[in-house]
Amino acid sequence: DDLGFEWSSWDDSLPPWNERLLEELKKYKVKHGNCRVPARLRPLGRWVHTRRSLRKKGKLSEDWVQKLDDLGFEWSSWDDSLPPWNERLLEELKKYKVKHGNCRVPARLRPLGRWVHTRRSLRKKGKLSEDWVQKLDDLGFE
Repeated sequence: DDLGFEWSSWDDSLPPWNERLLEELKKYKVKHGNCRVPARLRPLGRWVHTRRSLRKKGKLSEDWVQKLDDLGFEWSSWDDSLPPWNERLLEELKKYKVKHGNCRVPARLRPLGRWVHTRRSLRKKGKLSEDWVQKLDDLGFE
């Protein structure tokens, strides 16, 4: 005490962590029009992901659910107006085939090349659903 040592590492003049991040989320929504913060934008993206996870597990308080609902928080990280990932990549593959005449997408053309490689691998192992085998066969997938 004689040295003026701060025993608390917390700055009591700042709002609690969750409240500060809620304010950051409000600013993000004003700027971007949604609450789908990419996880790579830390710490906010990580915090948003954790709120979704906590709610899914039933561990997020009703108070926090209400605060986030009032903000228009999307409880799904996906944009439901967009088709699912695999369907979007199938459409990209169709465009690639029109342009290049085949479905042999180089793996370096991500994410499509990686997705194509994975479909081939899954099919070879017998783990690609019949529905997807048919969709790709209909396209002339090699």
